[in-house]
Amino acid sequence: MYRVKGDEELYLIELKVYPESSNVHIFTLYIGNDRPIYRGKSPILFFHPKHAKKALEESTCGASKIKTLPRKVECVYNFYQAFQDLENPRKKKTTGGELLNCLILLNDYCYDTIDIMKKRKQWITPPTPSKEKSEYMVKFLPEWIPEEYDFFRKIFAAFDYFMFDTKIDPHFQEVGYGRMELVKAMKYLIGDIVTRAVYV
Repeated sequence: MYRVKGDEELYLIELKVYPESSNVHIFTLYIGNDRPIYRGKSPILFFHPKHAKKALEESTCGASKIKTLPRKVECVYNFYQAFQDLENPRKKKTTGGELLNCLILLNDYCYDTIDIMKKRKQWITPPTPSKEKSEYMVKFLPEWIPEEYDFFRKIFAAFDYFMFDTKIDPHFQEVGYGRMELVKAMKYLIGDIVTRAVYV
């Protein structure tokens, strides 16, 4: 699935999807900074860092070539906090980094989700990208995403915007949809990840 070199680094990543009081912690491993591990077409997740070794052994994406396991959590993607920030416009005017981090993670998984949907025949055939668009898929995706999968358009548009500006409200004024629509899009995709995953 990936071209992996044995000397690449693995990173231990935590996904906070539930409130802190739930005491539910979800982890995964990343190859470098943009390649989550998989078994077949399923993301691999686990509930405690001690299961990282087993997750690596179960992976079929090339990660098992890497023998050195991370000793600590490198990054926390706090989806619960990002949703709180979006749902409270009076309290939160800027992203504070949480929202962008979560959009980055969803972006890492998005193309796999798109591929799964195409194979389920729930997707239209995309047009052949023009030469100037072939370098960045994100630049032409919004042109062919069908209406029923409009959440992808929202994720990519928000990702592009918050890479350069942390102010929340101008983005929604520009794209014509609201905070709650982005929350729904993000919840759909993180839900797809956690329900499609293999747990070890």
